[in-house]
Amino acid sequence: MPVLAGLLAPVVFSLGVVVAGLTWPGYRHRTQNVSDLGGAEAPFAIVQNTNFVVTGLLVIAFASRLARSDIGRRTAASPWLIGFFGATLAIQGVTPCTPGCAQGTVTDVVHGLAALTGLGSMMVAMVLVWRAMCSEAGWTTFARFSAWTGIVTLAFVVAWLATTAIAPGTFAAGVHQRLFIATVLVWLGSTALRLLPSNQEKSVADGDRVTR
Repeated sequence: MPVLAGLLAPVVFSLGVVVAGLTWPGYRHRTQNVSDLGGAEAPFAIVQNTNFVVTGLLVIAFASRLARSDIGRRTAASPWLIGFFGATLAIQGVTPCTPGCAQGTVTDVVHGLAALTGLGSMMVAMVLVWRAMCSEAGWTTFARFSAWTGIVTLAFVVAWLATTAIAPGTFAAGVHQRLFIATVLVWLGSTALRLLPSNQEKSVADGDRVTR
């Protein structure tokens, strides 16, 4: 079940955002933040806020499984960092903010800090997985994937912060946010997929061939 939670989390979150967007006539994914769907102006904010909480709980469940895997044992902090990311998603679900979290309310601050620290924890987790697994037989490809995903995620986050600060509500700001969300979700799902028993067995077999 915990591995399945890691596979479900990206699907649930993505579908939740689509459904929440459909409940708000005039909402524009290209220019508005995902958090706006659960904010003060959203007509059915409960949809996205529930999505945040459910996805967060799925990520936490997956992190508990990761802690017992080869990745978790070799990178003791990565499951905790991923679990922290799940907790920050849940926090965002119970702290709806004003449009763009721009008015500086208490919930704006909490929501914004949760989002940024959660993203940061995921990028650190990606780097830790790369460092720990890059020399392990059967894991080198996944380790490189983790490293590059972390770099690409950081680039999109910086681009989003820059466009939001310079020209809030523009096409680029909405796209950049969804791009870094996508990279995080893809990495999360790929990590869960890598932990499926069939893939674990293949990794062991590949490792045996390498070491012989």
